[in-house]
Amino acid sequence: MRAVTYDFWNTLMWEEPGTVRATRRRQVEQVFRDAGLQVDQETIEQGLLAISGKQHDAWISGGMFHPDDGARHFIDGLGHDLTPEIEDLISEALLLTADGPELNLAEGIEPTLRTLKENGYRLAIVCDVGLAPSPVLRGCLDSAGLLGYFDGWAFSDEVGVYKPDRQIFAHALDSIGARPEDSWHVGDLKRTDVAGSRDFGMTPVRYRGVAEDEDEASEAEHVITSHPEILDLLD
Repeated sequence: MRAVTYDFWNTLMWEEPGTVRATRRRQVEQVFRDAGLQVDQETIEQGLLAISGKQHDAWISGGMFHPDDGARHFIDGLGHDLTPEIEDLISEALLLTADGPELNLAEGIEPTLRTLKENGYRLAIVCDVGLAPSPVLRGCLDSAGLLGYFDGWAFSDEVGVYKPDRQIFAHALDSIGARPEDSWHVGDLKRTDVAGSRDFGMTPVRYRGVAEDEDEASEAEHVITSHPEILDLLD
């Protein structure tokens, strides 16, 4: 069974710089206003910076910082005695579960996925989620008309590990019944996408069409600037 897996951020979809953070902050502030809570701007800003930093540190170190952990840490740092209902609303705002972020499709991705499916490839997602949980990201893909192309997925908040851990790639391939030696992985980062998929026995393809990775880590066997280029590689 031939297969191609895809990273999410800066591979399938991307954000205008600061868009997700601004959406998160706006929604949190709205919850505070609706609840009549007086929370100063500095407390909100420091809380958002803290959970973003903790998630990044875990991602780099190989630990795990679940989006729910971020919400809990932010709420605990407010110093307010909150009802469970208000805590739930704050969590929804932070995790963007009620109102998802506005993201952009990578150029050429939809026709590329369509052609791969027409040619018999099984497709899956391998994604490190950050602070937006997997249901939110799948919702973004669904709204953009991409979710239906995928036969399976492995999101870090559901699998319990980040890339480059072999387990997340194994989960993705198990979900579509594919073997590493028959599978390619497309992603933008050398440390996670390239190294992780290569270590698992897949063929890595680094996509640089949205963001360039200047990391000095080992390069992929193939580097593409536009998504349709993979169709020529697979011929």
